[in-house]
Amino acid sequence: LKAERDLITNGDFRAPLSMGWVAFNDQGGDGGEMDGDASRVVDEGRRAVRFYRSGGEFNHCETIIEQELNRDVPDPITTLKVRAMVKVTYQSLSGGGYLSSEYPLMIRVKYRDEYLSENEWIHGFFYQNLNNSPTMNGQEVPQDKWYFYESENLLDVLPITPNTIVSVRVSAAGWNYESLVSEISLVVE
Repeated sequence: LKAERDLITNGDFRAPLSMGWVAFNDQGGDGGEMDGDASRVVDEGRRAVRFYRSGGEFNHCETIIEQELNRDVPDPITTLKVRAMVKVTYQSLSGGGYLSSEYPLMIRVKYRDEYLSENEWIHGFFYQNLNNSPTMNGQEVPQDKWYFYESENLLDVLPITPNTIVSVRVSAAGWNYESLVSEISLVVE
């Protein structure tokens, strides 16, 4: 039998968000003041975190939940995967925004290699790209529908094998957005 282990605490959001996660906003450098909101909700019977922002036209904001892990990767390791249920309801920016960095929903895994250098694996989700904005590290999903996402084995795609998983971040970025995440896990085997 495979011995999968999830490194994330409270990825099903059964407990309050403060159990394992820190929520905050990053306004970036454009002088904005309109924060988004990250809150626990039940959507179609599923416990989730909803990211929501309105009134932020032409003004960047990233609404974030983050979990510090600082967990060494098991040795030996054969699999490292991200799994989550995601739903993107609204996005005012096309695709991933001007620089492919403002998706209405993003998952980031920050890791450290054996030389103590830090890197990030990033995957974004969007439902429309009317302006043909760049979508590097992004994936189109159906609008307003729950979608099961499972990454490929990150050990096969990361440039350097992780030694330590530093943190996991889920966020929404752009001008106005509404998206949800549920059942997020970072599985090692």
